[in-house]
This record gives sequence, structure tokens and C-alpha cells, in this order.
Amino acid sequence: MPILDEKGRVLGRWNVLDAIMTLGAVVLVGAVLLVQSGTHRTSSAMIEGDTVIEYTVHLSHVDAQHPDNWFKEGEAVDLTVRNRPRGHVNVTQYTFTPRQAIIPSSGGQYVLAPDPNTPHMVEMYVTLRDHVLATKDGFVGNGVKLKQGSHVVLENNNTRIDGVISDLREIKTSAEARETHSIPSSSSNSHPDSSSAS
Repeated sequence: MPILDEKGRVLGRWNVLDAIMTLGAVVLVGAVLLVQSGTHRTSSAMIEGDTVIEYTVHLSHVDAQHPDNWFKEGEAVDLTVRNRPRGHVNVTQYTFTPRQAIIPSSGGQYVLAPDPNTPHMVEMYVTLRDHVLATKDGFVGNGVKLKQGSHVVLENNNTRIDGVISDLREIKTSAEARETHSIPSSSSNSHPDSSSAS
């Protein structure tokens, strides 16, 4: 028996239009039941509120003769997370340290010191402050999920470089997040992981 007969009926029993309407009704009822049961949550149900976070991007093994010129505290950089543009984010702290190596010293001892074989190799740490949505699945900025371990790209007028989010922390919630989230730039040159969140 053909699926569609000469009278336009499916399997000789149902009118095509009736079959489509019945299938649509079944799909609609199934979707409603999934949402109500909690198996599938709508995006609005997942949003818990807006907040402000800080996260540090680690730029590893960067060959830079003048690393102090790569980023500036207080500037806005373009952030891309896993090939998805996040947009402009403010730099609140920028530090760098020379690449370290274990080298021999006097008396047969060994010390940890800047590697003489790679004098321009540094580790960079760029701390960013971002106004985002807090959801049950983490923090989301401009539709992009922000998580520790995410691969990102930082870009300003002179630099475009890959890095990894190595630290993420919430610093404001609720009404505080609706206030301005810019902070005075810090002049500290310590590692950003060693400073406490404000």
C-alpha cells in the first residue's frame, strides 16, 4: 500500500492536513510536559540575576622584549571565548614574570632564577572585570559562558594573543552589580592570584 493514496490520505486512513495537525499537537504537548517536569529548563528559568566577576587570563610562554607595553590597567580589550566574541572587557590588573629555570649557583647549590636561555620569555596575567548574568550553569556574558579553563583570545590595538582563564571569582551581586563596575587601576606588580577580591 502506498504511503499517500490518490485521495491524499496517509496509509489510506488519514487526511494529510489532519495528520500534520495531530503530529504538531503531540509535539507541543510533549514540550510543555518536559518544561513543567524540569527535564528541560527555559533560559529565563535558569537566570538567577546579574553580577560582577573578575577573572584572570594566563598568557603562557610569551616572547616579549617589552612586556610592559602589551596591556595597560584601565584599558578595554576585546575578548573572544572559544571562538565566540564576548565584546569589550576592562583590564583591572596586568602583571608579568620572567620565565624561571633552575640554575646552578656558587657552592654547588641550585636556585630558581630567570632563564638565561630565554631572556624575553615571560608569563603574563591579565585580570578582567565583567558585568554578567549568573545562571544555574555558571556566568554568562553577552551569551558567552565564562568558565575556568576556557580558551580565550585577548585583543587590543597592538596585541592579539591566546590565553586561558585560570581564575574566576564573583565580587558583587544583585543591586551592587547595577552600579558602575569600573574600579581604580592598581599599581601593584604582585601576581593577581595573590590579591584578594574586593
